[in-house]
Amino acid sequence: MLGLVPDRLALPVVVKPAANAGSNGVSVVSDPLRLPEVYAAARRQGGETAPLGIALDDRVLVQEYVAGQEYSIESVTQDGHSRHLAITRKITTPGAHRVEIGHSLPTHLAPELEDRVLAEATRTLAALGITDSVSHTEVIVTPDGDCKVIEAAARIGTGRIGVLVELALGVSMPRASVDLALGRPVDVEPRHSGHAVSRLVVSPAPGVLKELRNLPEPGGEVHLVQVTRSLGSAVTGPQSNKGRVGHLVVHGRDDAAVNAQADALLARVAVVVDQDSGTEATGGRP
Repeated sequence: MLGLVPDRLALPVVVKPAANAGSNGVSVVSDPLRLPEVYAAARRQGGETAPLGIALDDRVLVQEYVAGQEYSIESVTQDGHSRHLAITRKITTPGAHRVEIGHSLPTHLAPELEDRVLAEATRTLAALGITDSVSHTEVIVTPDGDCKVIEAAARIGTGRIGVLVELALGVSMPRASVDLALGRPVDVEPRHSGHAVSRLVVSPAPGVLKELRNLPEPGGEVHLVQVTRSLGSAVTGPQSNKGRVGHLVVHGRDDAAVNAQADALLARVAVVVDQDSGTEATGGRP
């Protein structure tokens, strides 16, 4: 099959395990000579045992690569009617591994483009048969304004997106989930209008987490600072979500100001890792 991929899909392509999560084993491949190596690595990821003890599918997906800006749509659907709460702008690493390292919401697109993006999300949720659930639909908007759906899930988005929705809009997606499960009317009317962003602190290299320096203190517009990996634990580099060691959440009234503040705080953070070779790697944002 690998030899036929360039004839069926134009390079670059996305190679990923059929069953896994957190960007594990996902690669963007531009060189056909790398396909066998990347395919084998993705298959090994699929063959791992998931945390719940369920053996994962070891098949591999080879997909069209879509260039553009990635967004997600955070939605609540009840009785088959979908209400879209916010469009989230996603920040990802460049290169072969596209790992999410930040989120910002709500993002306001040009009216015609926004209508197109939300319409695609509505069609996707209907096609999947989602009638009563919160959901998270990921799309890519290409440079020419086309909108491609790349993933949809009947859950709250990760990376603290549920927290961002509540900070920015005053809407609790966890509460909406409970109301949906109990068949109660869901209230998702925004209570205020603000902006909220998250930035994910990522290890610069695989090894053992030795130190985290210059983490900001929570307070004021800095809503949350959390370390998610203990010192001395093994970490990966920025190839998957396993490289995340913490995150921070900032909120406020102005979109540009909140994002600038979060970026400045993240730039000061240093992640010190003892690499397998015995050397140290220090970095903040990838």
